[in-house]
Amino acid sequence: MNIFIKISNDLGTQVKAADLIGVSTSAYSEWTLGKKKPSLKNVKKIEKLFGIPREKIRPDLYVD
Repeated sequence: MNIFIKISNDLGTQVKAADLIGVSTSAYSEWTLGKKKPSLKNVKKIEKLFGIPREKIRPDLYVD
């Protein structure tokens, strides 16, 4: 399952997820749909808020 879909399902709505992270609902929706990826700054916020390792959020940024 898409990480962003799981987060919004756990919280109840994309609006709540976007508010917690500090981004617009449209930005969060684009992440969910795979149209855009969160910035490094937002990856770090997501990791801290939800305990999801940054490597799972943006594996393209964290390659061995």
